[in-house]
Amino acid sequence: MRKETKSRKPIEIYFVLYLSALVLLISKPNKVNDAQIQIQNTFELPFTIKAEKPMLVYRTISDSLGNKHVEIDSINNIWDVGDVEDVHYEFVVEDQSLKHSVRLSHNISKENKFFKFKEDSKNRMATFYWHPSIHEQENKTFIVFVAANAKLKNADNNERVKAQTQFSLVITHDNAYDNYQNLVQHGNIDNNITSNQNHNQYINRQLSDEINLYPQYYKINNIASVEWSNKIFYSGINPKKELALKIKNDPESNGGSAYIASYDNGVVTIKGKTPVFGTTKISLTALRKSDYKEAAVSFDIRPQEFEAPEYPRIMYPEQTYRLNPKLPLELDNASAMLKDGNTVRVEVRQGGIIEFTPSTSDVGKILSFERFANGISLGIRNIKIAAYPPPEIVRISETATKNVLIMQVNSYGIYNGKENIIQRINLTGNAISKQLYGKTAYDKINHIWTELFEITIADSDKPFKFKVTAVDSRGTASKEKECSH
Repeated sequence: MRKETKSRKPIEIYFVLYLSALVLLISKPNKVNDAQIQIQNTFELPFTIKAEKPMLVYRTISDSLGNKHVEIDSINNIWDVGDVEDVHYEFVVEDQSLKHSVRLSHNISKENKFFKFKEDSKNRMATFYWHPSIHEQENKTFIVFVAANAKLKNADNNERVKAQTQFSLVITHDNAYDNYQNLVQHGNIDNNITSNQNHNQYINRQLSDEINLYPQYYKINNIASVEWSNKIFYSGINPKKELALKIKNDPESNGGSAYIASYDNGVVTIKGKTPVFGTTKISLTALRKSDYKEAAVSFDIRPQEFEAPEYPRIMYPEQTYRLNPKLPLELDNASAMLKDGNTVRVEVRQGGIIEFTPSTSDVGKILSFERFANGISLGIRNIKIAAYPPPEIVRISETATKNVLIMQVNSYGIYNGKENIIQRINLTGNAISKQLYGKTAYDKINHIWTELFEITIADSDKPFKFKVTAVDSRGTASKEKECSH
């Protein structure tokens, strides 16, 4: 049954809210409790918005004939407060199970058959309308995020201010016939009354007297040991006296925790610490004292998996390497270090990047790269410091000119801060060499130098035979190549 909402006079509302905010600003209590903080945040000037209801519920109960009895609260008013004008609203409706959202705005002309809103500048409000499908058979929760922007009155620079709030939409479906039959079998309903009459009375009671508990999120993935927050939307109970919280960690020593942070009209906020590993299950049970009717809801907290770090498996001396721990910036107690045994060579915190340049004396060592989150190791990766390979004679190729060959030589890395290029060619036999300057190429990623040398016959009256090695800046020689042409 649709509930009609009467228009309210904006001047009276503005005066009451303004007076409340003024009293809070003037008063100076010795202790500021959570409720006071919440009120001050809610009515913070110069501009705020507030939803009339924290939750709209669409409830259906099917009877034995397949007919649906429906209870729906489909309208919510959002009021603005402050010395502003030209207020515009935007609504984002998010399906919590599918993570699909619908955006509604005054400048979006596309109609949506389930959601719409209307701005009423005269009464300083916006009205949100919800028309769920009559064929809906699943329990669902939607979160409606409301954003408003407005122009400050008497502002010279046309400054606009923003405000936000949210409320939930809940769909519940129940088979009243099965529940009714169960109560009849256990003697909780008088069989002397006709079945149809009794069944209808039961349906009416179900629609008007149910306890509702719905979480904003059924699953929360969060950074290990960092605080999480979830809202529980309720109706039909006194949460301070009739709502109990239970926590179960799996395994028990995973560090997860939970507590009730605040109570508001229709909303209980639960907070806690995310477990370091495993799962934390939060259960809330409502037991109404007047009729001992019960309801329960639960949700899970899991630690967020960290990205794999980026690091080289092998390092070479005198090159600068960047190691990215891939730790979240929002994690307060995060660090990464590069160690040589028990000696820390480099350490960074809060998602920083490690830059490291091995020296020649590090050749042959195995360094360990380790990440930490809230004092807990996320694993160790080993990095080998290797010497550059010796230079390599890649090929000796013929040319169109008789007794003239081209030799390609690769050398690797850096030496004494400079390029490790070929310093000399050692030739034995009937040949001489000349470097072809201007033909040198450099692979910056892999630090490979490619140089070309022209080899010609020394004495044309003798066979063109020779042995050759190339020596780099380190004095390291390549393997000897023998050529007979």
